[in-house]
Amino acid sequence: MPHVVFCVPFFREASMRFVRGILDLPGVRVALVTQDHRSALPAEVDRRLAGHWQVKDGLDGDALVEGVRGCAGQMGRVDRVVGMLEQLQVPLGYVRDRLGIEGMGEAVARNFREKSLMK
Repeated sequence: MPHVVFCVPFFREASMRFVRGILDLPGVRVALVTQDHRSALPAEVDRRLAGHWQVKDGLDGDALVEGVRGCAGQMGRVDRVVGMLEQLQVPLGYVRDRLGIEGMGEAVARNFREKSLMK
């Protein structure tokens, strides 16, 4: 069963649609790293989580590393780290690089984010 940490800085309505979508994937355990407090989660979402870690800055790479490590302490190994926000892709690459998690690393994500590098 894959263990996925989903980085969602804030519990906005659109964000919660993505959270519910990943929770509906069969055979996946999900934890969240957020800037918002867990008590702000809808109850039907909260009870389905394998873990949660609150960080001060949900867009900061080092804070996300701390959060993913915290989630790993709650759910076990982490197989994937994902996030839906465009501005999260470089920090998530940083997290994957630092923690040895499979997926797009920081340099590749930066090439997609920064137009001058993309060209």
